[in-house]
Amino acid sequence: MEVITRRNAAAAAKVSQRTLDRLHVAGLGPPRIQITERRVGYDTAVFERWLASRTFASRAAALAAGATTAAAPQPPRKNKRRKDCG
Repeated sequence: MEVITRRNAAAAAKVSQRTLDRLHVAGLGPPRIQITERRVGYDTAVFERWLASRTFASRAAALAAGATTAAAPQPPRKNKRRKDCG
């Protein structure tokens, strides 16, 4: 078994290490391997399968698959310019 570090796993998923921690606490992240008291890693094969399972062609496909962490569309921003200024 090959182990990928938390730092490298976060880089591969293009998220922060803290985000990986949050996903783990929420039960949405890949299974971790406790290497030492303060260091965790991930089985490379299991991590790659987890990452592939979270890859969707579109937001609609993610929602259809029941993905809970797909980014929600943001409402348009209000124009904060005052009408009487210029």
